[in-house]
Amino acid sequence: MTDDSADEFLALLDELRIMAKVGLRYADDPYDTERYERILELVSEWYGRSVDMPTGRFGIDLPMNSDTSRRK
Repeated sequence: MTDDSADEFLALLDELRIMAKVGLRYADDPYDTERYERILELVSEWYGRSVDMPTGRFGIDLPMNSDTSRRK
């Protein structure tokens, strides 16, 4: 992967993470919540692979802002 495509891939992951965080904030349906959490898991996995770090909950622990996630 070239530096440009790696940067574009990380930008894509960032956008997906933000969309999932916003989705979690406004999701009223447990199925939507589950889907957004799954997106965060996938983003976490691919962030970890991309920067050669353990995947864990990488994307879930990255806050979009101070009050983004709303858990029921």
